[in-house]
Amino acid sequence: MRRDGREEAYARTIIVRSHIDETRRPWRRERSGLDGPDPAAREPLPVEERTVLFEALQALPLMQRKTVLLRHWLGLSVAETAAELRITEGTVKSHTSRGLAGLQSALETEALPSDGSSR
Repeated sequence: MRRDGREEAYARTIIVRSHIDETRRPWRRERSGLDGPDPAAREPLPVEERTVLFEALQALPLMQRKTVLLRHWLGLSVAETAAELRITEGTVKSHTSRGLAGLQSALETEALPSDGSSR
């Protein structure tokens, strides 16, 4: 088989055109793999921690519990949560803030007695 250099020119043209094509309109290109860790692939909490979290959620007032769950468990935006609960966005923000503060307080008090360490 005889080669006259056209094969290299052909391969070079393919490489150059593929590169140009990849750099154009990058938002239309499908990327393989993940850009970061998969949020759905998190390991579940141990049963004891889930129980403590469930009890802390149950201790919250109803509207605070609803806003915290819709915003942070289901991942709804403030506007979506407001529409779902038929309340204003400001009310969603205040209930969510108070609910998270209540959860933090409840979870900290649960963690202190079972810690077992003396400081």
